[in-house]
Amino acid sequence: MSEIQIRELDPAEYKLWDELVETSSCGTVFHTSDWLTLCRDTFSKDLKIYGCFQEDALVGGFPLFIRKMNRIFKVASSTCEMTPYGGIVIKDFPGVSVRKQVQDSHEILNHLRVFLSNMKLDSIEMKLSPDFKDIRPFTWNGWESGVFYAYYLNLERDIDAGLSKDLKKNINKSAKEGLVVKKLKDSNVYYNLFSMVYTRQNLTSPVQKIFFDRVIDLLERKGIGEMWVAETPSAEYVAAQIRVWDKQRVYAWTASSDPSYRKSGANSLIYYNVISDLKAEGHKEINMLAANHSQFTDFITGFNPELVPHYLINYTSRRYKLLRACRGLLKR
Repeated sequence: MSEIQIRELDPAEYKLWDELVETSSCGTVFHTSDWLTLCRDTFSKDLKIYGCFQEDALVGGFPLFIRKMNRIFKVASSTCEMTPYGGIVIKDFPGVSVRKQVQDSHEILNHLRVFLSNMKLDSIEMKLSPDFKDIRPFTWNGWESGVFYAYYLNLERDIDAGLSKDLKKNINKSAKEGLVVKKLKDSNVYYNLFSMVYTRQNLTSPVQKIFFDRVIDLLERKGIGEMWVAETPSAEYVAAQIRVWDKQRVYAWTASSDPSYRKSGANSLIYYNVISDLKAEGHKEINMLAANHSQFTDFITGFNPELVPHYLINYTSRRYKLLRACRGLLKR
C-alpha cells in the first residue's frame, strides 16, 4: 500500500467520513456525523473525528469523545450516553484473498494504533461494532480487550415459528385486554415512560428530554428510525420503543414501559408488533442489543435470536494504571 497519513477531519470533511461509514461493513448509524454531533451538542462533549488517508482516499478512521479527569488525566471514549457502538471504521477489501485482505486491513489498523498510542491520552476505550471482527493489531501490541454480546434476529424467517410459549401467551393476553400498538412521534410520551424506569429504582435519568427531542427529529429528517407505543383502551400509553437503522440492520435502540403494567404483557406485544412491522417494511435483521444484561436475556431469547460477540479494546497509560491500582487498594 502507498503512504498513509492520519489527521483530524475538519467538519467540512464529515461528508467524506459518512461516505466511509456508509460503505464499510463495520460502520453503523452510531458512527455517522449526524449521530456524533447530536451527542456532542446535547451532552457538551469534545468530539474529534480522525481520518486515515491513503493518497487522497479516506480508508479508515475513528471518532473520539475526549475529556479531562481530575484536571490531570486525559481520557477518551468512542461512545457516550445511549450510544452502543463506535470506534474504528475501515474500508472493506472485497474480492481479494484472505492473506491480502489481512495484510491491507492490518496495515491501516497498525497505523491507527500507533497514531492513537501517540496521542498522549491516559485512557482510550473503544466499543466496536459487531462487524469489526479483527482486533489482533491491537491485542498483539499491548492493548487490552473485552468481549460483549448482542442478539441478532433474522427478519426474513418465520417470526411466529420461533416464539416461546411464554411470549405467545403474553402477546395473546395483552391483545385480548385491548392493548394496541401504533407508531407515534412524541418525545414527551417517550421520556415520561423512560423516566419511570429510573424513578422506580430511585435513580436519576441518564439523559434529559432534549436528547430524545433531537433524536426523534433526526430519525424523521433522515428516515433512519421510528417510535412505537402500546396504548390501553383508555388511551393510556404504557410502553414505547424507538428503533433506528442503517444500511445493514435495525437496532433495538431503546425501550421503556410503565412499571405498573409489567404483568400486562405490553412489552411482549409491542416487541412482537414492532418486529412484525419492520419485517413487513423489508428490513432483514434486527440487533436486539440486550445480551449484556442478565435481567433481559430470558425475555429476548424468547424470540429465538442468534448470539453475536463484539469487542472492546482499550489502552491505558502507566500513570493511569497506577491511579487505578491505588484506587483498588483504597477500596479494600
